[in-house]
Amino acid sequence: MHVEWFSATSGRVIGWVGIVIGVLAAATTLVQSGDPAWMAFGAVVSCAAWVALLRPRIGATDEELLLRGMVSTVAIGWGSVRTIAVSRFTAVWVGDKRYVCPAVGHSLRAAVRTPGRIADRRPTDYASHVEAQLRRRMEDALVKNPAGTTDEVRRIWAWPEIAALSVSATAMVILLAV
Repeated sequence: MHVEWFSATSGRVIGWVGIVIGVLAAATTLVQSGDPAWMAFGAVVSCAAWVALLRPRIGATDEELLLRGMVSTVAIGWGSVRTIAVSRFTAVWVGDKRYVCPAVGHSLRAAVRTPGRIADRRPTDYASHVEAQLRRRMEDALVKNPAGTTDEVRRIWAWPEIAALSVSATAMVILLAV
C-alpha cells in the first residue's frame, strides 16, 4: 500500500531546532559530567519537538485518509469522509464527528482574508493544493461508492513516541526531585 504523505505547512524548522537544542543539552551533560537532569531535559525537549512539530502529517492511500497527530494516527476510509476543510488546520467530518490535524493549514493571514477579494487568492498555496488533492480522492470514492457506505475509523497509537515522552519526562522529574 503506497502512502502519499503531505508535508506540514509550518513548524519544521523550529522542530529541528528543538531537536538540536535537546541533543546539545544531553551531549553537553555527558561531556562535562554535569547534572543528569539536563540530559533528561534534553530528551524531553527533543521528544516534544518531534511529537508536536515534526510528526503530524497527512497521508492518503487509495483506501483511506491518514491524519497523523502527536500521539496517534487516525485512519479514515474514503467512503466515510463527508467533508474536508482546510483553514488554520485540516478538519475532516465523518458523520457528526470531526477529526482534525494541525499538519496542513493556511497562514493566519490567508485564513482570515475576505472571501470576495479574488486578487488575494493564491492557487499555488500548498495548503490549497493539499485540500484539492484530498477533495479529489474523496469525490473519487463517492463516485465508486455512490451509496456512501461508511468505513471503519481506526485510531493507531504511536507507542514509541508515548514511551519516549513518558520515560524522559519521568526521568527529568525524578532527577530534579533528587
